[in-house]
Amino acid sequence: MAVAGHSNLRPPYPADSALREGLEGIFRRARPHARLEIVSRQLNPFTSTFASEKVVCRVDGEVVRLFCKYGTGRNAAEQGADPKLLGYETEIYRSVLPTLQVSTPLFHGAILSGLPHSPWLFIEDLDGATQLDKSPTLDVYLRAAAWIARFHDESRALLDDPRARFIRRFVLDDYLAPIEPIGSMDLFGAEGDWLGEVIERYCDLAPILTDDPVLTHGEYYPQNILVRGDRIAPVDWQGARIGAAEVDLAMLTDAWSNRQTARMVQHYRSASRQKMSDESFERRFLAARIYVQLYWLTTEPGRVRFLRSEARHLGVKVPKAPPRPTRQGPGRPAS
Repeated sequence: MAVAGHSNLRPPYPADSALREGLEGIFRRARPHARLEIVSRQLNPFTSTFASEKVVCRVDGEVVRLFCKYGTGRNAAEQGADPKLLGYETEIYRSVLPTLQVSTPLFHGAILSGLPHSPWLFIEDLDGATQLDKSPTLDVYLRAAAWIARFHDESRALLDDPRARFIRRFVLDDYLAPIEPIGSMDLFGAEGDWLGEVIERYCDLAPILTDDPVLTHGEYYPQNILVRGDRIAPVDWQGARIGAAEVDLAMLTDAWSNRQTARMVQHYRSASRQKMSDESFERRFLAARIYVQLYWLTTEPGRVRFLRSEARHLGVKVPKAPPRPTRQGPGRPAS
């Protein structure tokens, strides 16, 4: 059977025959005699840790668009493509998201074992969707802020549900975990004592992040949020956990200006049914923002400039920042 677009797909992507067999097993759970034909296959155009593709097929003549994700990296050099993470994400799609009144891609099924690079995850492909970070306007970000507020509200009913027992729960040690690797970096010598003081005050502040937990996306960055028309649909749920709601908001607003962040915060708080004092929210949101910056600091040392801004909110005096490298021509830093 000829399949349009299949010639560009090589291992670790499955052969057409193996994919068809896997999909038949998925769809025949509901329709034992379903006939399935693969129409086309296309590599996922978005950035992804796991090997993934878009598949168009016909099931009993009905066109079905699928997003298929496999338990291996896109290539041998890909880091972080742990099959256990995809198995965990599969369970989020299967057992958790369908119980909430939110717009996430439809879960079609999964193959957890028995095939190369399993698990295989099959969800709805939002054809024509774009990543939020490609959006030219703030308005879509405001809608994403309101979406995650409603999601957090909906998730509270799940916290004591037996179906949620497998979900990772963040404790204080998780919020403090980014600190230890920072000690091996050269940042302290370059930045002076202020960074150490920020970390010390963050350690005092971090326990508030363990209060009032909700189910969080865990990686609520714009590149993990798809937009199609009025629909907001977060994907990549392998980082989902029970923890502080404000961390999701801190990820969404990461690197935005104070004014734009304030607008997203306003939309989040207006959409949320949980009301708290401005002072309490600001303390929790500050702790969440510092956690996000510390988490990435070991791999992105340039984030120290964001910590400079947060330091002022903690009352830490920060010396004048060192000058940025001069440039020799457009886009070329001095050597």
